[in-house]
Amino acid sequence: MDKKQKIILLISFTLSLPLLVPIFTYIGNFHELNISDDPEEWGPFGDFFGGVLNTYISFLTLMTTIFIAYEISRLDDRRNEKVLEFEKKRFLNELREAEYRKISIELQRVASLISENKDEKHIKNELFQISLFLTYFTISNDHLFPFLQEDITLNLTDSLKKLSSYYSQTTRKGEDKLKIFGHYNTAMRLFTVQMQKFIMKEF
Repeated sequence: MDKKQKIILLISFTLSLPLLVPIFTYIGNFHELNISDDPEEWGPFGDFFGGVLNTYISFLTLMTTIFIAYEISRLDDRRNEKVLEFEKKRFLNELREAEYRKISIELQRVASLISENKDEKHIKNELFQISLFLTYFTISNDHLFPFLQEDITLNLTDSLKKLSSYYSQTTRKGEDKLKIFGHYNTAMRLFTVQMQKFIMKEF
């Protein structure tokens, strides 16, 4: 017998004790009398027990109803809390996914700009805009992604600035371009993986 069953048994026994009071009271007062064969004389006996027990049973019924109503209310509150918590997580996850898609599109534009060999002035301006977007993203979404102030984001920002700086120079070596872009690509991949892991973990 587990603890819960013992508690139920103890409560049942305690609630049953008052039922024995009128029985022992009646026996204590009228035990000297013989049991009557007249049905009419059993009427007062029934009235006595009915009057005493009905009041107690009505009280138990009221208390049971109140207890059941309380338990139902408590279960509903717990269920509502779980629903609200789930909806909160779902809403935050949708926000994170939406912001992740925005920054991913911008970061992936870098490879397209460089591979298409467009006008360097145009590339420089676009890289500057992407760099500004990344800075804004880092500041405005810190509440959604707490790791945005960590090294993994700072490395990405730094590599993007170096790439933008490369196109701002008048003289440069051809090999530097691939090296700088390689650093950016690595930083972007680590940043993307971190974002994906965080989104999956939080949901």
